[in-house]
Amino acid sequence: MLAQAIRGRKLHVGKLEPSLQKVAVFALSKRLGLVEGEFRGRLVKEELGVALLKGKGEDKADLSVAKGGELPFVPPKVPQFVLDFSLWNELTDEERRKTLFQVEMAIATIRRYLWEGNLRLANVPEGLRLPYRFAEEPVEGECVVLDPKGDIAREEDLREAEVYVVGAIVDKGRRLKDATARLAERAGYDCPRLRITLFGSVIGVPDEINKIVDIVMRVRLGEGLNEAVLANASKSDLLARVRFEESRGNKELVELLRSKLLERKSLI
Repeated sequence: MLAQAIRGRKLHVGKLEPSLQKVAVFALSKRLGLVEGEFRGRLVKEELGVALLKGKGEDKADLSVAKGGELPFVPPKVPQFVLDFSLWNELTDEERRKTLFQVEMAIATIRRYLWEGNLRLANVPEGLRLPYRFAEEPVEGECVVLDPKGDIAREEDLREAEVYVVGAIVDKGRRLKDATARLAERAGYDCPRLRITLFGSVIGVPDEINKIVDIVMRVRLGEGLNEAVLANASKSDLLARVRFEESRGNKELVELLRSKLLERKSLI
Protein backbone atom coordinates (compact mmCIF):
# COMPACT_ATOMS: atom_id res chain seq x y z
CA MET A 1 0.00 0.00 0.00
CA LEU A 2 2.88 2.36 0.69
CA ALA A 3 4.27 1.75 -2.80
CA GLN A 4 0.96 2.66 -4.42
CA ALA A 5 0.75 5.88 -2.41
CA ILE A 6 4.24 7.18 -3.24
CA ARG A 7 5.05 5.55 -6.59
CA GLY A 8 7.36 7.75 -8.65
CA ARG A 9 8.83 9.49 -5.62
CA LYS A 10 12.10 9.15 -3.71
CA LEU A 11 12.21 8.11 -0.05
CA HIS A 12 15.15 8.43 2.34
CA VAL A 13 14.88 5.49 4.77
CA GLY A 14 17.43 6.79 7.29
CA LYS A 15 19.03 3.87 9.15
CA LEU A 16 16.27 1.44 8.19
CA GLU A 17 16.74 -1.43 5.79
CA PRO A 18 15.75 -0.26 2.29
CA SER A 19 12.46 -2.17 2.11
CA LEU A 20 9.05 -0.54 1.69
CA GLN A 21 7.40 -3.21 3.83
CA LYS A 22 9.88 -2.72 6.67
CA VAL A 23 9.63 1.06 6.43
CA ALA A 24 5.83 0.87 6.62
CA VAL A 25 5.89 -1.53 9.59
CA PHE A 26 8.44 0.61 11.45
CA ALA A 27 6.44 3.79 10.87
CA LEU A 28 3.18 2.19 11.99
CA SER A 29 4.75 0.58 15.06
CA LYS A 30 6.48 3.79 16.18
CA ARG A 31 3.62 6.15 15.22
CA LEU A 32 5.76 7.90 12.61
CA GLY A 33 4.89 9.22 9.19
CA LEU A 34 6.39 10.62 6.00
CA VAL A 35 7.52 14.22 5.80
CA GLU A 36 8.33 16.18 2.65
CA GLY A 37 11.56 18.08 2.03
CA GLU A 38 14.96 17.65 0.47
CA PHE A 39 16.94 14.75 1.93
CA ARG A 40 20.33 13.80 0.56
CA GLY A 41 21.62 10.26 0.56
CA ARG A 42 22.80 7.43 -1.63
CA LEU A 43 20.37 5.68 -3.97
CA VAL A 44 20.50 1.99 -3.01
CA LYS A 45 17.55 0.46 -4.85
CA GLU A 46 14.23 1.00 -6.56
CA GLU A 47 11.24 -0.97 -5.35
CA LEU A 48 7.83 -0.97 -7.02
CA GLY A 49 8.48 2.38 -8.63
CA VAL A 50 9.87 4.05 -5.49
CA ALA A 51 13.54 5.10 -5.26
CA LEU A 52 15.03 4.30 -1.84
CA LEU A 53 17.95 6.32 -0.47
CA LYS A 54 20.07 5.64 2.58
CA GLY A 55 22.91 7.23 4.53
CA LYS A 56 24.88 10.16 3.15
CA GLY A 57 25.37 11.04 -0.49
CA GLU A 58 24.54 13.44 -3.29
CA ASP A 59 21.30 11.85 -4.48
CA LYS A 60 18.11 13.66 -3.46
CA ALA A 61 14.89 12.33 -1.94
CA ASP A 62 11.71 14.29 -1.38
CA LEU A 63 10.34 12.11 1.45
CA SER A 64 11.68 10.82 4.76
CA VAL A 65 10.36 8.94 7.81
CA ALA A 66 9.96 11.14 10.89
CA LYS A 67 7.78 12.21 13.80
CA GLY A 68 5.03 14.62 12.92
CA GLY A 69 4.48 13.18 9.47
CA GLU A 70 1.51 11.22 8.20
CA LEU A 71 1.31 7.90 6.41
CA PRO A 72 -0.38 8.17 3.00
CA PHE A 73 -2.44 5.01 3.53
CA VAL A 74 -4.74 3.38 6.05
CA PRO A 75 -3.48 -0.06 7.13
CA PRO A 76 -6.00 -2.85 6.51
CA LYS A 77 -7.74 -4.33 9.54
CA VAL A 78 -8.42 -7.62 7.75
CA PRO A 79 -7.25 -10.29 8.16
CA GLN A 80 -7.14 -10.30 11.94
CA PHE A 81 -5.44 -13.10 13.88
CA VAL A 82 -6.76 -13.43 17.43
CA LEU A 83 -4.29 -15.05 19.82
CA ASP A 84 -6.40 -16.21 22.76
CA PHE A 85 -4.88 -16.78 26.21
CA SER A 86 -7.95 -18.36 27.86
CA LEU A 87 -6.01 -21.50 28.88
CA TRP A 88 -2.96 -19.62 30.21
CA ASN A 89 -3.56 -20.85 33.77
CA GLU A 90 -3.40 -24.47 32.62
CA LEU A 91 0.10 -24.09 31.17
CA THR A 92 3.31 -24.86 33.01
CA ASP A 93 5.95 -22.14 33.43
CA GLU A 94 7.98 -23.65 30.59
CA GLU A 95 4.93 -23.79 28.33
CA ARG A 96 4.15 -20.15 29.13
CA ARG A 97 7.66 -19.09 28.19
CA LYS A 98 7.43 -21.02 24.92
CA THR A 99 3.99 -19.55 24.21
CA LEU A 100 5.31 -16.01 24.61
CA PHE A 101 8.26 -16.86 22.37
CA GLN A 102 5.86 -18.09 19.69
CA VAL A 103 3.80 -14.91 20.00
CA GLU A 104 7.00 -12.92 19.37
CA MET A 105 7.70 -15.12 16.35
CA ALA A 106 4.14 -14.57 15.12
CA ILE A 107 4.78 -10.82 15.24
CA ALA A 108 7.89 -11.26 13.08
CA THR A 109 5.86 -13.42 10.68
CA ILE A 110 2.90 -11.07 10.29
CA ARG A 111 5.31 -8.17 9.71
CA ARG A 112 6.44 -9.84 6.49
CA TYR A 113 2.92 -9.45 5.13
CA LEU A 114 1.12 -6.80 7.18
CA TRP A 115 1.97 -5.51 10.69
CA GLU A 116 1.21 -6.32 14.32
CA GLY A 117 -1.99 -4.29 14.07
CA ASN A 118 -3.39 -7.39 12.35
CA LEU A 119 -2.86 -9.38 15.54
CA ARG A 120 -5.17 -9.08 18.53
CA LEU A 121 -4.54 -10.60 21.94
CA ALA A 122 -7.66 -11.87 23.73
CA ASN A 123 -8.25 -12.88 27.34
CA VAL A 124 -4.74 -11.82 28.27
CA PRO A 125 -3.80 -12.69 31.87
CA GLU A 126 -3.45 -9.79 34.28
CA GLY A 127 0.05 -8.38 34.37
CA LEU A 128 1.10 -9.69 30.95
CA ARG A 129 2.21 -6.83 28.70
CA LEU A 130 3.89 -6.94 25.32
CA PRO A 131 5.31 -3.71 23.82
CA TYR A 132 3.59 -3.81 20.45
CA ARG A 133 0.69 -1.99 18.78
CA PHE A 134 -1.72 -4.90 18.60
CA ALA A 135 -5.26 -4.40 17.34
CA GLU A 136 -7.46 -3.18 20.16
CA GLU A 137 -10.88 -3.77 18.61
CA PRO A 138 -12.28 -7.01 17.20
CA VAL A 139 -13.10 -7.14 13.51
CA GLU A 140 -16.70 -7.93 12.60
CA GLY A 141 -16.50 -10.55 9.89
CA GLU A 142 -16.44 -14.23 9.05
CA CYS A 143 -14.31 -16.02 11.61
CA VAL A 144 -12.82 -19.48 12.07
CA VAL A 145 -11.21 -21.15 15.06
CA LEU A 146 -8.13 -23.05 13.94
CA ASP A 147 -8.35 -26.34 15.84
CA PRO A 148 -6.40 -29.52 15.01
CA LYS A 149 -9.53 -31.50 15.91
CA GLY A 150 -11.99 -29.38 13.94
CA ASP A 151 -13.49 -30.04 10.53
CA ILE A 152 -11.13 -30.09 7.56
CA ALA A 153 -10.41 -26.58 6.28
CA ARG A 154 -10.71 -26.07 2.55
CA GLU A 155 -8.51 -23.53 0.85
CA GLU A 156 -11.55 -21.35 0.16
CA ASP A 157 -12.46 -21.44 3.87
CA LEU A 158 -9.09 -19.97 4.74
CA ARG A 159 -9.22 -17.41 1.94
CA GLU A 160 -12.73 -16.20 2.68
CA ALA A 161 -12.40 -15.88 6.46
CA GLU A 162 -11.53 -12.49 7.91
CA VAL A 163 -10.78 -13.45 11.51
CA TYR A 164 -8.65 -16.42 12.59
CA VAL A 165 -8.69 -17.50 16.22
CA VAL A 166 -5.52 -19.29 17.35
CA GLY A 167 -5.03 -20.64 20.83
CA ALA A 168 -2.05 -19.11 22.63
CA ILE A 169 -1.07 -22.57 23.80
CA VAL A 170 2.11 -24.58 23.80
CA ASP A 171 0.96 -27.98 25.02
CA LYS A 172 4.13 -29.89 25.72
CA GLY A 173 3.44 -33.60 25.57
CA ARG A 174 -0.15 -33.08 24.35
CA ARG A 175 -1.47 -33.34 27.91
CA LEU A 176 -4.32 -30.81 27.49
CA LYS A 177 -7.30 -32.71 26.14
CA ASP A 178 -9.38 -30.91 23.49
CA ALA A 179 -7.58 -27.67 24.40
CA THR A 180 -8.73 -25.52 21.48
CA ALA A 181 -12.33 -26.72 21.68
CA ARG A 182 -12.42 -25.86 25.38
CA LEU A 183 -10.80 -22.50 24.71
CA ALA A 184 -13.37 -21.68 22.03
CA GLU A 185 -16.25 -22.63 24.32
CA ARG A 186 -14.83 -20.72 27.29
CA ALA A 187 -14.21 -17.58 25.23
CA GLY A 188 -17.57 -17.85 23.46
CA TYR A 189 -16.42 -17.94 19.84
CA ASP A 190 -19.39 -18.62 17.58
CA CYS A 191 -17.22 -19.72 14.67
CA PRO A 192 -16.58 -22.97 12.80
CA ARG A 193 -13.66 -24.96 14.16
CA LEU A 194 -11.42 -25.94 11.26
CA ARG A 195 -8.22 -27.93 11.07
CA ILE A 196 -5.35 -27.31 8.71
CA THR A 197 -4.27 -30.52 7.00
CA LEU A 198 -1.48 -31.81 4.80
CA PHE A 199 -2.86 -34.11 2.11
CA GLY A 200 -5.92 -34.66 4.28
CA SER A 201 -4.22 -35.37 7.62
CA VAL A 202 -2.94 -33.26 10.52
CA ILE A 203 0.16 -35.45 10.72
CA GLY A 204 3.10 -33.33 9.59
CA VAL A 205 1.27 -30.04 10.06
CA PRO A 206 3.27 -27.68 12.31
CA ASP A 207 1.46 -26.39 15.39
CA GLU A 208 3.60 -23.34 16.19
CA ILE A 209 1.58 -20.12 16.27
CA ASN A 210 3.88 -18.27 13.87
CA LYS A 211 3.78 -21.10 11.35
CA ILE A 212 -0.01 -21.24 11.47
CA VAL A 213 -0.09 -17.51 10.71
CA ASP A 214 2.31 -18.00 7.80
CA ILE A 215 0.32 -20.91 6.36
CA VAL A 216 -2.89 -18.88 6.42
CA MET A 217 -1.23 -15.84 4.84
CA ARG A 218 0.31 -17.93 2.08
CA VAL A 219 -3.07 -19.48 1.26
CA ARG A 220 -4.77 -16.07 1.32
CA LEU A 221 -2.22 -14.89 -1.24
CA GLY A 222 -3.00 -17.77 -3.58
CA GLU A 223 -0.63 -20.56 -2.59
CA GLY A 224 -2.03 -24.07 -2.27
CA LEU A 225 -2.63 -25.37 1.26
CA ASN A 226 -0.33 -28.38 0.91
CA GLU A 227 2.45 -26.18 -0.48
CA ALA A 228 2.00 -23.68 2.36
CA VAL A 229 2.17 -26.41 4.99
CA LEU A 230 5.23 -28.01 3.42
CA ALA A 231 6.98 -24.62 3.34
CA ASN A 232 6.56 -24.41 7.13
CA ALA A 233 6.99 -28.05 8.13
CA SER A 234 10.09 -28.84 10.15
CA LYS A 235 12.29 -31.87 9.59
CA SER A 236 10.55 -33.67 12.47
CA ASP A 237 7.13 -32.80 11.00
CA LEU A 238 8.14 -34.29 7.66
CA LEU A 239 9.68 -37.39 9.21
CA ALA A 240 6.53 -38.04 11.23
CA ARG A 241 4.47 -37.92 8.04
CA VAL A 242 6.95 -40.11 6.15
CA ARG A 243 6.67 -42.82 8.82
CA PHE A 244 2.87 -42.58 8.72
CA GLU A 245 2.69 -42.86 4.94
CA GLU A 246 5.22 -45.73 4.90
CA SER A 247 2.93 -47.66 7.25
CA ARG A 248 0.12 -47.14 4.75
CA GLY A 249 2.25 -48.12 1.77
CA ASN A 250 1.77 -44.74 0.08
CA LYS A 251 4.98 -44.79 -1.93
CA GLU A 252 4.19 -41.75 -4.08
CA LEU A 253 3.62 -39.45 -1.12
CA VAL A 254 6.62 -40.87 0.75
CA GLU A 255 8.77 -40.05 -2.27
CA LEU A 256 7.45 -36.47 -2.35
CA LEU A 257 8.04 -35.96 1.37
CA ARG A 258 11.53 -37.39 1.17
CA SER A 259 12.33 -34.98 -1.67
CA LYS A 260 11.27 -32.12 0.63
CA LEU A 261 13.60 -33.45 3.32
CA LEU A 262 16.47 -33.53 0.82
CA GLU A 263 15.71 -29.94 -0.15
CA ARG A 264 15.99 -28.91 3.51
CA LYS A 265 19.36 -30.63 3.82
CA SER A 266 20.67 -28.92 0.70
CA LEU A 267 19.80 -25.54 2.23
CA ILE A 268 21.77 -26.19 5.43
